[in-house]
Amino acid sequence: MAWVGYAFATIICYSFFDLFLKLASSKMHSSLNGVLVNLIGMGIAALYLLYSYLQGEKVFAVKPGGWWPTIMAGIVIGFAGIFIVKMFASDVNLSLGSPLVRIGSVILASLLGIFILREGINARYIFGFVIA
Repeated sequence: MAWVGYAFATIICYSFFDLFLKLASSKMHSSLNGVLVNLIGMGIAALYLLYSYLQGEKVFAVKPGGWWPTIMAGIVIGFAGIFIVKMFASDVNLSLGSPLVRIGSVILASLLGIFILREGINARYIFGFVIA
């Protein structure tokens, strides 16, 4: 699948993720919600890891410098899960909270790419940013 297909699949998954978090946010503590969501997500990732391994992929090959950004990504997604559940539990509408978080994420990630990763601004960047 091309990157655009993965992008649309991710959009669908994140949209339903927000919907289900909003539905659960006022029905359980944000800590329990965060743990359950991440455990279930970890289970799905583990099944995919096993599937990839059984397909002969070298899933345990890690290049130098691959561990620290992975660990940091896990830390920030853990906090993000807690914060988004807390946001929805504070009675914000899904139609307001989700776009605010996603649009804010697009802007911040774009700036991080430009200033930290030194990614250039070109026609493809502008197209992706406008579409997002």
